Amino acid sequence: MLQKKQTALLKKEAEIQAEKIIEDAKKYADEIKNSVLALREERNLLIAKLKALVASQENLLELKLGKDENIELKENKEEKEKIEKIDFDNIISKSI
Repeated sequence: MLQKKQTALLKKEAEIQAEKIIEDAKKYADEIKNSVLALREERNLLIAKLKALVASQENLLELKLGKDENIELKENKEEKEKIEKIDFDNIISKSI
């Protein structure tokens, strides 16, 4: 009879510990999920900023190339084609 009570008590303690472990694991999983979401938001913001920077630099370069009388039209076209061939999205996604 005493052994049945001890067994039941041990079982109950094990169940309580198991529930606590599961609860802690769920809390930790939520923390990780929130961290991942925050990092994704930061990544998206950084990508948007980099794209804006690249676009502004591209515009400045186009203005400079368009105003510079010493550059021939052919060279201007070749430079623009080189710029257009650059896959900025791919570069940014690989670097992050």
